[in-house]
Formats: sequence, C-alpha cells, structure tokens
Amino acid sequence: MIMDLIITLKLEKNSQNLILTQQKLYKQLIINRTTIIKTGIKFLITVYYAIIFIIYLQIIMLL
Repeated sequence: MIMDLIITLKLEKNSQNLILTQQKLYKQLIINRTTIIKTGIKFLITVYYAIIFIIYLQIIMLL
C-alpha cells in the first residue's frame, strides 16, 4: 500500500518534470525560429542593398 503510494508520487513528479522539460524545449524552439527569421530578414536586406549598389555602379559606368 505504502509502496504503491510512493511509486505513484514518483511517477507524478516525473510526469511534471517531463512537462516542464517539454515547455522549456518548446520555448527554445520558438526562440530559435525567431532568430532564424530575423537572420533571414537581415540577409535579404543585405542582398537588396548589394543589388542596389551594383545597379548604382553600373549607372556610374554608363555615364
């Protein structure tokens, strides 16, 4: 009887720990996804400015 209670309490604690770990991993996943999106946007902006700069140089060469 007492052993069953102890086992049940341990299982409940393990379950709570697993839920907390899952929540932490999910938060980390969201942070990683946000970082990837920010990095992608910065990269696209850099490419955009590079293309504008190349067009600017081409116009100068034509003149």
